[in-house]
Amino acid sequence: MENVIPGPTHSSKMSGFQMPKVSAPVEKELDFKELPVEEVVDRGHDEDQRGEAESKVLTFEELARDKTPQEIKDIASTMTYEDRVKAFELSMDEAMSIVDILVTKGEYQEVVNLSRTMSVVIGTRSTRFNSYLSKVIDSESPRKTGRLNQLMTEYQLAGSLVSFGKEELPSLYDQNMTEDEWVEVVDARVGFIKQLQGPIFLTLCNKLARFDSKMMIVFSEGYDENF
Repeated sequence: MENVIPGPTHSSKMSGFQMPKVSAPVEKELDFKELPVEEVVDRGHDEDQRGEAESKVLTFEELARDKTPQEIKDIASTMTYEDRVKAFELSMDEAMSIVDILVTKGEYQEVVNLSRTMSVVIGTRSTRFNSYLSKVIDSESPRKTGRLNQLMTEYQLAGSLVSFGKEELPSLYDQNMTEDEWVEVVDARVGFIKQLQGPIFLTLCNKLARFDSKMMIVFSEGYDENF
């Protein structure tokens, strides 16, 4: 699991089972891992010599391949909360720790390695930010999917990136900011994202997609029954 940074005290889109894709700034689908499926495997090299049967672990990605989002949801709905958490390579203690931090601190952050010598900090986005992003999309009214996805990924990264190496991005949680000042901070963050080199941008998309999926799984149906 990534290093966890408890967030400051304040309040904090992924819906369904989709994530931003990274081959281009589009929505990447599910990156769950290790859904256990029992499968008999012939370990012998000779047709007359059968090896012992063993359990093969099939990733959720393999199960979800070529399936629609709704079909993926249907698969996940057959799993218990604990199974979904384990499929994401988390323990129940880790999942409940994330819940505790977000509920009590108002934000959850993680340190994510970008390279061997460079790391970034990403965190959850607030409802205020997600509402603002919806307004931006309505205002822009992009006619093509590519432009819509570009807006989505730029703003989602802008809303989640806390720091980039040693550079701290301006905070979105200063309670003394006016609405205009808050929008200026958002614009500054989006400007920072736009100046990143393409490979770095796509790598960050990957990291954020994984992070958002983790949040989706940790807070999926049943989490409150285990908290």
